[in-house]
Amino acid sequence: MKKILLVLLISSFSIICNSFSVKAEVKTSNKNKDTLIKDYKKVQEVKKIESKKTEEMYNANQCFEKAIAEYTKGEYDIAITYFNKAIKLDPNYKQAYNGRGTFYNNKGEYDKAIQDYNKAIKLDPNYSEAYNNRGISYGKKGESNIVIQDLKKATQDFNKAIQDYTKAIELDPNYTYAYYNRGISYDKKGKYNIAIQDYTKAIELDPNYKMTYNSRGISYNNKGEYDKAIQDYTKAIELDPNYKEAYNGRGISYNNKWQYDRAIQDFNKVIELDPNYSEAYNGRGISYDDKGQYDKAIQDYTKAIELDPNYKEAYNNRGISYNNKGEYDKAIQDYNKVIELDPNFKEAYYNRGYYYYTKKEYDKAIQDYNKVIELDPNFKEAYNGRGMSYNNKGEYDKAIQDFNKVIELDPNFKDAYNNRGNSYGLKGEYDKAIQDLKKACSLGLDSTCKWLKTKGY
Repeated sequence: MKKILLVLLISSFSIICNSFSVKAEVKTSNKNKDTLIKDYKKVQEVKKIESKKTEEMYNANQCFEKAIAEYTKGEYDIAITYFNKAIKLDPNYKQAYNGRGTFYNNKGEYDKAIQDYNKAIKLDPNYSEAYNNRGISYGKKGESNIVIQDLKKATQDFNKAIQDYTKAIELDPNYTYAYYNRGISYDKKGKYNIAIQDYTKAIELDPNYKMTYNSRGISYNNKGEYDKAIQDYTKAIELDPNYKEAYNGRGISYNNKWQYDRAIQDFNKVIELDPNYSEAYNGRGISYDDKGQYDKAIQDYTKAIELDPNYKEAYNNRGISYNNKGEYDKAIQDYNKVIELDPNFKEAYYNRGYYYYTKKEYDKAIQDYNKVIELDPNFKEAYNGRGMSYNNKGEYDKAIQDFNKVIELDPNFKDAYNNRGNSYGLKGEYDKAIQDLKKACSLGLDSTCKWLKTKGY
């Protein structure tokens, strides 16, 4: 009983001390009562602000998490609403800017995406994910500029993308996706060896990422190393037996190796996995055309066009098959359609030029070849075609100038030596003619070798 009383007494004493202490403070501060009241109000206001900040940060996090959840479900319009709310509640929320940037990127609004990534990077200059994502947006802008044939802007965009990926790698040397994405940009610039180096590093960091094998396969294919490309596509398929892009890529490489039946098998698999995959019909059409099965090729190109009415490559390829069948009017219609869809599609002008050449409409042929050369000054086949047209018009000096240009671009272009030899012969410069024809024979032009043999050379 005494113990209990003692505790109570001590407690009472403590309370009284606190009470006296407060009264004493008020007494001694009586002269500054107004100041004290102001200070008290300030303290309460600070507490309210801090409380509000804590609440806003909590709510911002909730909005961000909700945005990610909706984004994952494909509810993009709802997701953007929550990203906006998160940023409004916390203007320094770098992850929200990064997330909203990704949303804009996937919508194709690359400039808006870049603005958000810029803000995220400003808030945190060491934010590797934001550099990587901004690089993706610059890369997508580059691809868009390739489509509209603005190669200068495309190159600038790919360079900016590479800078961002490099910065991300500098901040995180094990950033798999930054190596992968940088590889894509190098591939788009035609720097296939550097692209392959980046893909190889990404594979080293993550040996089970199927897309890296597929992309490296594309670079090997672009380099003409078809066996290595096929190996990579096969590895991607091993990791995912339903990876349609890998089957499609492997089909292209098999076709480039003239293994048309194996190519067709791969394209068949793509179509089995996705009956609306227009690129597979186009690819299979190419294989059928190369096999001389023009009707099947035309069927596939027509299906590709049905799935994508703006598929200019399919129109161009169908035109080639019609041309190979001798249905020249249908061929010209397809070439015209390509040019209507894309006035800078050089292959369509080249093919239409060849059509005019076969119809002996040499002036029209020359006009189309001129357009090809304007679009691509290194298109050697266009110089060769124009030279043949000039030759048939009897303008031998112009023809020889074009064949000279072909040989300058490709010293092993056997047809150019043969054609220049013919022009020299028609001009009466027989020694030069025989010299060129012998060169064409040495490069493997059998028909010229046989002709020379009949003439005793």
